[in-house]
This record gives sequence, C-alpha cells and structure tokens, in this order.
Amino acid sequence: MNAHHQGTWRIGFVGAVVVTGMLTWGIDDVRFPSEIAAAEITTVVANTGLATDDLGALASKALQDGSADSDTAVQELRKRGPDVVTYLMSQPELRKSLRWSAVLDAVAQQKDAHYSGLYWHTDLDQALAVAKREKKPVLSLRLLGNLTDELSCANSRFFRITLYPNPAVRQLLASQFVLHWKSVRPVPIVTIDFGDGRKIQRTITGNSLHVVLDAQGRPIDILPGLYAAAAFVRELQQSGPVAVQFAGLDEGEFMQRRSEYHQNRLNSLASIWNDHCQKANLPALLPFGVDHPPEVWTKLAMPAGPEPVIQDQAYRAVVEHAPPAQVAGRLAFLKSVTETPAMRLVRNVSQIINEDSVRNQYYLHVRIHNWFSAELSMPAAEPLVDRVYSELFLSPLNDPWYGLSQPDVYSAVRNDGRIHVVTQNSGH
Repeated sequence: MNAHHQGTWRIGFVGAVVVTGMLTWGIDDVRFPSEIAAAEITTVVANTGLATDDLGALASKALQDGSADSDTAVQELRKRGPDVVTYLMSQPELRKSLRWSAVLDAVAQQKDAHYSGLYWHTDLDQALAVAKREKKPVLSLRLLGNLTDELSCANSRFFRITLYPNPAVRQLLASQFVLHWKSVRPVPIVTIDFGDGRKIQRTITGNSLHVVLDAQGRPIDILPGLYAAAAFVRELQQSGPVAVQFAGLDEGEFMQRRSEYHQNRLNSLASIWNDHCQKANLPALLPFGVDHPPEVWTKLAMPAGPEPVIQDQAYRAVVEHAPPAQVAGRLAFLKSVTETPAMRLVRNVSQIINEDSVRNQYYLHVRIHNWFSAELSMPAAEPLVDRVYSELFLSPLNDPWYGLSQPDVYSAVRNDGRIHVVTQNSGH
C-alpha cells in the first residue's frame, strides 16, 4: 500500500509461465507449527543441536524476566534457527508465560510471529550462507521501520497480519526459502492528539518489497508492494525454482537466462491480461502495463474464485488487531447470518489487498519485468531496491522528508512545519 494506492491480481486468477527445466515445488510437506504432533518434537529438538531438557531449560530462562540472563538465553535460542520457533509455538506450558509472545518475536525477529511461525535473518551474509548450504533462494524483505516493531510501514504490517499467516504462504516460505529482512529507512509516524487524552498514532506512508535472490545474492525478481496470498504464492513458485537453477551459472549465462525468464513472464502476463479484462467487463484492448484509473483496478480486483483472501490464522490476526467493537463482533459471527463488524472489517481489508495486488501485478511488476528483460547488466540488489523506491514507489530513499514536504505545495504553516531533529529549528 502506498500514497498512490497500489493494486493486485485476483485470488482466483490463474496465470503461470512455464520455464524449461523448472523445478517442481510442493508445499504439502510443511504444516503450521500448531499442527505438529508431540511425537515429532523430538526431531525438531534434534535439529537445534540441544537435548530436549537443555532446550526446555533455555526456553524457561528466556521466559523468566527481562534480565541479562534472559536476554542471553533469547540470543542462544535464536542461534539455533527456525526449529526453535516451532518448538516455542508447540509447547502449551511455555505459552502460559506472559513473556512468551515477546520471546517468540525476539527469536523469530518478527512482530506477531505467533501467527505465522516464521524465522527471519537480519544479516544478509548469514542468510546467503544458509541458502548455499541448503540450496535454497533467499527472500529478502525491504521495508520502512523494522519487522520487529508494531509500527513498521503499512505494507509490512499487512504482510505480518494477512499474508505470512496464510497456510500456503507460510508453508512455502518455511520450506523453500531462507528469509531475510532489512530496514531501508525509519518509517514516518504521525500522532493525532485530540486534546483530551485520546490520541491516534499511525504510520503515514511507506512501501515494502520482496527481493528474490539466488544463493550468490544476485536478484532474480522483485515483488513490489502488497500481494494477495494466492498471487504471492504463484509468483514465488515461479521465481524461487529459477533462483535455485541459476545459482550455479557464471555471470554471462546468468544475465542472459534471467533476461529470458522475465521476457517469458511478460509474454505470459500480456496473454492473460485481455482475458482478465474481459471477465471484469472492461473494454477490449485496454493497454497493458500502464497505470489505469482506480476504478479499473477495482473492477479487476472483484472476486473471481471461491478461495477467500483472508482465512484461518490471517482472519484471526485481523480481528484480534481490530478496535474493541470489531473484536466483539467476532463472537456474533458464529451466531448471526447478518454482516457483523468483524465481517465488514475483513471484507474491507480483502478489497484493499485485492486492489493493491492487481495493480502491483499488472503495472509495477510489469515494469520490473521490463527492466530485467531489457537490461542485461542489472545492478546488484541494493541499487535495484533504491531504484524501485525512486522510480516505482515515487519515494526516493535519499529524500530526508520522504516526499511528505514538497517545495511547490503550500500548507500555510511556517517552513511547511519542518523541524530539525537535533536543533529543533524549523526549515532544515
């Protein structure tokens, strides 16, 4: 989501490109952590390199308080990798601790980790080392703020609450990717003070993106902004295996094969664009790969299949993060056939996700495919991320005011309200 209202393609929409020799990925072999039987915990514990009793003792120490010993125990747990997240989520006794959620978030390095059970690296070199060892690609999230913060940018919050908890997304990420995140800059936060003790605090802007990297750290693809779960899975099921295949290629062949892959993706998207427009009752020959008016993306985002946008853990996460009225409405959901506050909330969120996902897929991602297909000598991941923020999100990372204060926009506030953080002098 961004100030320009990003888009998305439909949850029931089908469109895939076939790449010769592409690996076949399945996601049926990984289950949500809460579904792991007690008998299987032995294997999980063994993967951490600790005996069951030792892991339990370390977890108990981490959960005790906020002391230095507790912090040390959290760091030791984190060193043991993703299986510790699974262990922490699978132990009913540990869940009773008031610190359980905070410890889980610290080990996973993600706020609200209990919804998805994913483990994130914050050091790219470490993530790439794991990727080489396990022969996997890296999925690198770039965001404003930190994934461990409640108020990270809007896109990343939607990822934590509506995307990553989706069973298909969670299973694919946990089994086929090494996960990494990096903050590109702090997130702008606005506080509205009503003057009577009531305040609203939110982020005011910000976009996120996912970069698919091969084990050498070379960018394979970029998914810009917010995606619906089914579209997100479809994209990663194509770019992920390509990253594995290309990891051993020398630079010349790598660039050529990557260019061909993105040209194939462009051809595939162009071929299904007209069909999608026709199903949405939009004019024939509507231009492909351009930014259409909002009403076009709204029509394209209309439900086209039976699969819900938000389900299972994601539904629970959305409702639990809602204001009290919506949370109370969750109880009425089981008793009434009329629309409750919780149902309206999820419906509205689903529409936002779908519209963002359609626009991202048919406009922003098309531009990225064009970059890769037309320019063999693409920059490394970091300059490429900067380019996405500057040219696609229209939010250059080197702008100290991040587009929120423009010289040609008059606000009738002295110096447009700019206050320097250090000197507290306006106008800097």
